[in-house]
Amino acid sequence: MGARSSQSRGPGLNKSDGHLLQYSRQIFGAGGGAANPSPGGMIASGGNITNDYVDGGVRYRSHTFNSTGTFDVSSLAVDLPDSVDILVVGGGGGGGGGYYCGAGGAGGVRTNLTGSAIQNAPTEYTASVGSFIVTVGGGGDGGPGTAAGTVGSASSITIGTGIVAAGGGHGGAGAIPPAVAYGHTGGSGGGGAYSSNVGGPGTDAGTPTFQGYPGGTGSPTGGAGGGGAGGAGVAYAPPATYANNAGVGTEYNITGISSFYAAGGSGGGVSGTAGLTPRQSGIGGKGQRIHTGPGSAPTADLDALSNTGSGGGGCDKRNTSFTRAGNGSSGIVVVRYRI
Repeated sequence: MGARSSQSRGPGLNKSDGHLLQYSRQIFGAGGGAANPSPGGMIASGGNITNDYVDGGVRYRSHTFNSTGTFDVSSLAVDLPDSVDILVVGGGGGGGGGYYCGAGGAGGVRTNLTGSAIQNAPTEYTASVGSFIVTVGGGGDGGPGTAAGTVGSASSITIGTGIVAAGGGHGGAGAIPPAVAYGHTGGSGGGGAYSSNVGGPGTDAGTPTFQGYPGGTGSPTGGAGGGGAGGAGVAYAPPATYANNAGVGTEYNITGISSFYAAGGSGGGVSGTAGLTPRQSGIGGKGQRIHTGPGSAPTADLDALSNTGSGGGGCDKRNTSFTRAGNGSSGIVVVRYRI
């Protein structure tokens, strides 16, 4: 199964057989082999398979792709719809390096799940017998020294006309020229570095294919947070508590467990208590606060959690134990259908 946030919640379980039922749902058929068929249901393989779970009174099987592969349909349903629900999340952007730097934005989100905060794909995709290419985008690198981060890579699946989710924008570096300090556009935009450097916009903002929110504009007190699929990144400004300035992610239940995806990273170099900011939505990269003593935290704490499409945190070079900003995390692709 794909990486889940610390805020993930399991489905309701029967008290008498909860552990056995959960094991059967999550482990049986996992690892890419064809799932055992239910009468009348589609038969497919690829990814990590959650063999049988119930959402809204409907039984589903899901295929989770944490890396590039193929979704292979060998047999269509006999007495059930051949439609599939799809969630595609691009790789998150890397945070900016240097002083008071901006954070990476989340990868874009594309889905046809009804009732979602972001629903920007056709409401129905009909599967056919065949093999469909799934590409899972990698996360962007955190900037070393005083360099900006790099953008995340797009994720996609070729079912129907295809669905593509853009990679997240990188965070701005705490350096000059200003072009290096600006947040970059992406599925969600990266945050700008300190002073008044602007954040990057989200992909297709304001259109039916909206994928995420912009990054924030930096301020004299620190770099801005990256945008997320559920909200924009913002700057730190007194009398803020400096807890977190990243754009929030969005929560989906497409695997049988509700999980957060696509949160922005938090900006670095803010004034306040030494240490790191919390992870936004439990998954985004942590931002580094100033006055943290060398060796107080591993650089990896700045990285976003894997396979959530979240942005990396921004760092502050005053702490010499940090050699780079946070890396964005790789994206994810999930397909589910009725059984």
